[in-house]
Amino acid sequence: MKRLLALLLSAALGLSFGLSGFSEDRSCYFNDEENHVYASGPAESRKIALTFDDGPHPCYTDEILDILKEYKVKATFFVIGQNAEYYPEPLKRTVAEGHSVGSHTFSHRHLKNLNEEQLRKEFAQNRQTLEKFGVCPVLFRPPEGVCDRKVLKVAHENGCDIILWSVDTGDWRCPALESILSNVRRNVKGGEIILMHDYVSGNSQTPAALRTLLPELLKKGYVFVTVEELIGRK
Repeated sequence: MKRLLALLLSAALGLSFGLSGFSEDRSCYFNDEENHVYASGPAESRKIALTFDDGPHPCYTDEILDILKEYKVKATFFVIGQNAEYYPEPLKRTVAEGHSVGSHTFSHRHLKNLNEEQLRKEFAQNRQTLEKFGVCPVLFRPPEGVCDRKVLKVAHENGCDIILWSVDTGDWRCPALESILSNVRRNVKGGEIILMHDYVSGNSQTPAALRTLLPELLKKGYVFVTVEELIGRK
């Protein structure tokens, strides 16, 4: 899913990534404010943004929303339009309860395989779907974190910042609960954007992980905010 190792190797070899640091095909996991790409917020803060990809799910999204409500936590959900059309009720609730909603394309296709017009269609379809729920998306998370010049161009045409992540819980693999907990505990600090999923194919451990992590991190003084608040998006 992530190609961070490849990025680090490329940087070590001194390869040129082209204009403004971007190549025609790469994933990026660092902040580039000039290009409105964010993987984290200010490190000196105690703020953290929880993000959930691929939903809504007919069961897991509601379960996650229940837990967030219990701990009075706001999060950011990157929604796939097709899933929103299949399962509208969880998304209605997400919006009604004050969470942030961003775009994750309409059909979750691999963006590297799309030309600009196909990518524009993905954006347009998802925007049209989300607008039915009262959402005009200003945040975009590319599937698999693929972020190249084409993605930058079309995202900016649509007025969207690109949101990546700094902590990958690995929950999409449906690992053991302890694996998710360990990933977060080992890497968390102020300013993190944490990647989770409310839609997985299998037995999700994400709700159980949240029930452990939220009280634990709140006790340590962390404050959970939406991505917009974390990066200062007005």
